[in-house]
Amino acid sequence: MSTLKVGAIQSTTGNAAFTIATNGNTTFSGTVSGAGWIAGNTITPTSGASTFTFAVPTGIKLLRVAVASLTVGADAYHTLQLGHSSGTYPDGGYGGAMETSQNNTYYGNGGTTSALTTAHGIFYQDNTYSGVVECMKVQDSDHKWIIESNFYSEGSSTHDIGKSISQVALGAGNELNIIRFNCNSGNWTTTNCRIRLFYQ
Repeated sequence: MSTLKVGAIQSTTGNAAFTIATNGNTTFSGTVSGAGWIAGNTITPTSGASTFTFAVPTGIKLLRVAVASLTVGADAYHTLQLGHSSGTYPDGGYGGAMETSQNNTYYGNGGTTSALTTAHGIFYQDNTYSGVVECMKVQDSDHKWIIESNFYSEGSSTHDIGKSISQVALGAGNELNIIRFNCNSGNWTTTNCRIRLFYQ
């Protein structure tokens, strides 16, 4: 077996892609594609509105949305929607299933519930929630995404959980670039809320 010994590998323009030190440590230059999750900035949404949005980097295939301390004041199917580069949010085709629980009582609702045919359900009962939304692109031609979310209520005597999975196709040429959270009864309270995106 042959051994290749080099101190650096360069691009065709002469720029070093990465260097190798004598002790074997490797240093990469610039951005390494596909090398793991990238952490975005922490977002604090505006409070007192029924919806809020935030931008999503384009060209990604995996997205995690970490949410801390998001409060809703009334029971309803609270949801999120994926938006795209044409400036709209497809409001059909989600057809997801949502499971909610309060203490030891469990509820299951399918995509035939009207609110869950037009968006991805995240939780139902009024409370303050933390959780994670995961989005995975399964098809490039029509920008189809699978969405899964898990939320739990914080420090409350009433223990609420929301779990959901759905899918939506944004359509050919419609690249994901924005997400909208919808409070379907009352308004969001986001004073202590923090949201951060992780993507690749």
